[in-house]
Amino acid sequence: MFRVGITRPLEAGAWDAYLATDWELENLNKPSQEQLQAAMRHCDGLVTMLTDRIDQDLLLSARGGPLKIIANHAVGIENIDLKTAAELGIAVTNTPGVLTHATAEFALSLLLNLLRRISEGERLIRSGQWTGWEPTQLLGSSLKGKKLGILGAGRIGQAFGHMAYALGAELAYTSRIRKPEFEQKTQAHWLDFSDLLAWSEILSLHLPGGPATRHLLNADTLSHLQPGTLLINTGRGTSIDERALAEALQSGHLGGAALDVYEQEPAIPSELLACPNLILAPHLGSATIETRRAMALRCLENLKAVFAGQPAPNQVEWPQS
Repeated sequence: MFRVGITRPLEAGAWDAYLATDWELENLNKPSQEQLQAAMRHCDGLVTMLTDRIDQDLLLSARGGPLKIIANHAVGIENIDLKTAAELGIAVTNTPGVLTHATAEFALSLLLNLLRRISEGERLIRSGQWTGWEPTQLLGSSLKGKKLGILGAGRIGQAFGHMAYALGAELAYTSRIRKPEFEQKTQAHWLDFSDLLAWSEILSLHLPGGPATRHLLNADTLSHLQPGTLLINTGRGTSIDERALAEALQSGHLGGAALDVYEQEPAIPSELLACPNLILAPHLGSATIETRRAMALRCLENLKAVFAGQPAPNQVEWPQS
């Protein structure tokens, strides 16, 4: 019988599918590094989250044990030392494709909230200060006609772009590889990073994690944005220097921002919490029943394949191309 450790509760429908296996399931429930280490020494498979740090020391502690696969319940895999896992013969998998629409949809919802000042309106009502409709109260802006820059045009960035284009936004993007089909369908044009910053009235981040994107938006690069620019981040919290962002918001250089990801989740700098022109969401990008079920089931498929001696459908290779 295979033993599988799961580091967080899974969506109920998917959990039923796990219970239908003949595996021994171990609910680790937000394990410490020490608890993860113990699980890696006796489990055949692990279902991990992006917030679980699977570093070299942790992986080496599993050397010679039964661990065959780490199924990451995420698209990103920067929480796992892929090189060490590959050297130890431990498969690492992720969940690509299944969360694209939900995350793009959520990014659009944050943007519309910011443009139309919905959160500000709710605070006005809850504070008891709303005195009724007025023609100049909480005037926002329309997305139609706005210059929307997309930083990172992978699956999610492109899906977000299609949604925004349907609402009348003018699109530009930067990405390591140009996307001709995306350009054709949305009339988006490619700009290099510095030109995108200068061009955008709204900038939406859809970047992967890792050293190459760490603090890509910092005090210097934020200063190249137009005054009043709106910023959205549903990619990785590490892409933004949060204290520099707080300064840009407090000074009025940025018109507002909406974040769903943070550099040291769940810790958020007090400087950010003090910004009234900032919308904060608790990492909800993929948080739909349908998407979280699909992610958990994708992990299940990968576990089943490896336990059957087959290649995992979503194995992440090292070195990465």
